[in-house]
Amino acid sequence: MKGLLPKFPDRSSGYIFPKNNCTFHIVKGDRKPWEWQGLTLDFNVMHAPTNMTLAEFIEQVGAVEKAPSSTPRDQIGVVEVLEGGNGTWHKGTAFMLGDGGGRMRQTLQEVGWDNDRGEAGRGKPVILVFLP
Repeated sequence: MKGLLPKFPDRSSGYIFPKNNCTFHIVKGDRKPWEWQGLTLDFNVMHAPTNMTLAEFIEQVGAVEKAPSSTPRDQIGVVEVLEGGNGTWHKGTAFMLGDGGGRMRQTLQEVGWDNDRGEAGRGKPVILVFLP
């Protein structure tokens, strides 16, 4: 029959994720967990394609928009938070928009944030704090 659209399975979430994506837990609030031991983290879950660059990721999440207008680019970025157990948190690697040497052109995959992170039965999700 002409004019009929093909039928697709119901995808009630409304999102289509690329095959290779990473799961992120974005910490809410402005506290840095490594400075507040024993803190229970409240976070939003996000998925991003692993071929996205760090610069694209930081900008897509809205870190630039949320920063005060006078904030230098070397103070806008993301820090991975590492769980130490028993309510302890450690500061992991920081990636700032002002980083030189092509660091912001690295993909999420290249820094170890790959599609195994956050998958059931695989690696733990990446926990992030956005700065400033």
